[in-house]
Amino acid sequence: MRSDCLNGLPVSQGIAIGRAFLYSQEEPERPTGTIRAGEEEQQLRLLEQSEQKAREELEAGIARFDQSQQEKADIFSAHLEILNDPCMLEGIQQRIRDEHSTCEKAVWDTYQEILDAFADIEDPVFKGRAADMKDVRNRLLRCCAGRPAPDLSLLDHPVILLAKDLSPSDTACLPREYVLGIAAEVGGATSHTAILARSCGIPAVLGVEGLMAATAPEQTVIVDALNGRVFLEPDPDTLAAYEGSRTAWLRAQKADARFLERRAVTLDGTEILTEVNLGSVADAYSKAAACADGAGLLRTEFLYMGAKELPDEETQYQAYAEILQAFGDRPVILRTLDIGGDKHLPYLELPKEKNPFLGLRALRFCFANEELFRTQLRAAYRASVRGNLWIMFPMVGSMDDFRRARQICQEVQEELETRNLPFRRDVKLGIMIEIPSIALMADQVAKETDFASIGTNDLCQYTCAADRLNPAVAAYYQARNPGLLRLIRYVAEAYAAEGKPVGVCGELAADPETAPVLVGLGIRTLSMSGGALGSVRRALAGKSLKDMQSEAQRLMQL
Repeated sequence: MRSDCLNGLPVSQGIAIGRAFLYSQEEPERPTGTIRAGEEEQQLRLLEQSEQKAREELEAGIARFDQSQQEKADIFSAHLEILNDPCMLEGIQQRIRDEHSTCEKAVWDTYQEILDAFADIEDPVFKGRAADMKDVRNRLLRCCAGRPAPDLSLLDHPVILLAKDLSPSDTACLPREYVLGIAAEVGGATSHTAILARSCGIPAVLGVEGLMAATAPEQTVIVDALNGRVFLEPDPDTLAAYEGSRTAWLRAQKADARFLERRAVTLDGTEILTEVNLGSVADAYSKAAACADGAGLLRTEFLYMGAKELPDEETQYQAYAEILQAFGDRPVILRTLDIGGDKHLPYLELPKEKNPFLGLRALRFCFANEELFRTQLRAAYRASVRGNLWIMFPMVGSMDDFRRARQICQEVQEELETRNLPFRRDVKLGIMIEIPSIALMADQVAKETDFASIGTNDLCQYTCAADRLNPAVAAYYQARNPGLLRLIRYVAEAYAAEGKPVGVCGELAADPETAPVLVGLGIRTLSMSGGALGSVRRALAGKSLKDMQSEAQRLMQL
């Protein structure tokens, strides 16, 4: 007997076995037609009623979650903010009045204008924002038509949830106790579905082509979210093998959970600092953040990429201050704005570049837009009194880059002194090492910087000359390339010679198999996604420093 197997992208690790529940949500078609003169007020009243209904649904969605489920409530809060946006409302009203559109057509066209602007942007943050806007649009269209809301929260028995796509609000309503696993035709590693599946510990595989057409309700399904496979009606041998694998996986998860609240100490007593990467204020309140030794990377782009305009100094100050206060005395490494490459801002025109990863991005962009840079630094320094702030500059390629950024920091401090605004004068200044030119000068840069963090994602793509977002050259993007490992060791040795900290905040730090190799190369601080903290700490506790050094040496000789 043969098992049908479909492939996809594993976005939330684990193995799930159960009966299929096929969930489909009707995708609305673009409304057409116009209204006659004099019917505008009727359509405007329909708009008002529909918005009120949508508002009530979203407010009910927020109310159903307590503080322990804040991440789910935040989805509905974000949708409520979009719905209440006066610019969107005025755009819909104007189309009804001036273009004589029906309410539904005006809603569609107004939202679609924004969605079209996002369509060609590959950055995952924008894709998430587009998913939110599409969700709100569809909710509003459904309210205009007077149709009830589909509700996955009504599930009352264990299932494997299969769908073409899941909207953010669909995902937020999933009853954790009944959803064993998720598979969908649409979605990526940074989609709402992936993020919430990881936060709930639900195994998930997305991007599974042809899933819905190949599956029947109540079929037995295996979701292998370790290898990105979905088995439909597995044969007895496959089923038995995966039941054993699932038992082993659950046992490993329990072991990881026990290590989450322990410090990372090797078998021979060497302590390794294990920190978390943050991408929002909410991340600072997660259990992993509470257990971490600090925040090794605060991605400040979240303040810029979810907004309709540049965030002002006060908005940034409030966010940074809240995160710093949540971490107390533990260090929080704030990375200054890192856009360009695969990250764009819809309200800020960036130059069209043939090779944006080698173009005007990160610190280079900040130098070209210095007032924007100074605004962020003022907010950061003002927030520094609320915790233990370190500031890190991305995309540093030379000593001149660092010295110029340091000089601007000094000028910002002088400005704050003139304004009689308090700030800490002991804020450490460091760099991300992600360009080979600065890695090869680590002996010099270590003398002037207070710390460094190696961004292995970019350092790997620049060292291997392989675009990390291009699947056609994925085989050339080698995270364990001996040349890359030698660069990391060189940087670690240079900073150790100066008695200054150097860490790794790229994806390699989150890999339980590679994290010990990094320690063997001389790294003593690792920063990762919160979900990896327990597994990395367990991996480090199971090896001696001598064994890690031997393995690192072996890999560098391959």
